[in-house]
Amino acid sequence: MADRDDLIEEMDEIRPNAPMRTETFRLNRPMIVGSEAPDDPFPIRMVGEVQHGFKRGSRELGCHTANLPDDAIAPMTSKVKTGIYFGYARVHPECPEGTPSEMPEEDFAVWPMVMSIGWNPFYKNEKLTAEVHIIH
Repeated sequence: MADRDDLIEEMDEIRPNAPMRTETFRLNRPMIVGSEAPDDPFPIRMVGEVQHGFKRGSRELGCHTANLPDDAIAPMTSKVKTGIYFGYARVHPECPEGTPSEMPEEDFAVWPMVMSIGWNPFYKNEKLTAEVHIIH
């Protein structure tokens, strides 16, 4: 362990410490970069009832996803390439008319999300899918 400690001490002598300027740097950074509104073709609205998947994301990766049906994917795939996208999502539970939802009010909020649109080559899927992960 002494060799490692000696090496660290030697590196500290050679390499000067970087100045700590995080707070002042953040004060000068803009809160929003880019245009005031999304660039074309965004925003793209996707709507669909959540489909049951293989549950691999939650079991193997610890990342629960909502799988959108095939017909919900078309508005997105007709305009953009496969990939990972950031956006916003809202859950709309289906309840019989006049029946209140059992979901807490906060669950009806608009949440940030990430979405994968693709074939999931890791799992060798042959079907294009859209999987949404709500960040909350």
